[in-house]
Amino acid sequence: MKILTAFFCLLFIGAFTKSKAAPTTYFVKAIDSIPSSTYTKIPIDAGRWYILNYVTNGIGGMFDGIINEKINVGSANFIPTYDCIYPLNDGEAITIAQVKMYSYQGVFSADPVQIYAIKKNGQKVLLGTFTGTRNMQWARPYPDRNTTGPTMFNLDTVVTDVQYIGFTCTHSDLPTELEFYGYYTAPATPVVAEKTYASFSKTIGMNAFEWDFVRPANTTTARIIAEDKRFLEEFRLT
Repeated sequence: MKILTAFFCLLFIGAFTKSKAAPTTYFVKAIDSIPSSTYTKIPIDAGRWYILNYVTNGIGGMFDGIINEKINVGSANFIPTYDCIYPLNDGEAITIAQVKMYSYQGVFSADPVQIYAIKKNGQKVLLGTFTGTRNMQWARPYPDRNTTGPTMFNLDTVVTDVQYIGFTCTHSDLPTELEFYGYYTAPATPVVAEKTYASFSKTIGMNAFEWDFVRPANTTTARIIAEDKRFLEEFRLT
């Protein structure tokens, strides 16, 4: 009887004691707050980046608008410190005036991310440095300055004639979001020429010659051989 009593007590306690599940992670989307009304957010095609390293994942998460999800390029890095390059398409024009980076978790002062632009003349221009020191905040391009407000994202010099955007980083020590502001010109939509098709009468010379259809002895009038005329009329050659 005592054993049964103890058994039912354990069942009663177990009914009110549940293991706690791991907390659910909710991803937070960044609010597109343009630092200055003078500039617009420059669209970035996440699939266009070239990662100069062997990685199992990409860096598309830096441009998906989610600020509280760490970037993981993968553990199989061939080179610990590497570059990522973003080429502009023909006809595309970018002027960069402001840079925003979201600092979620981690401090990377020992291996900061160096963001740069390469101009059409080959000049490399530093756009900003990311150290991760502004926890849960948007970081400015110059981490050693104490500027606040919308102007904290301003570059000292507006960068024009951009041909490539790039950054140097170590492992997955990256901002969770990277945004550029300035002026953007999309490439012109290519004009697709209307397709035209040549009639059979204009292409017959590709596979046959005129002497296949005319009497060799009558080259002046070039009369079509009677036996072939019915066949050729179907192709409107006569």
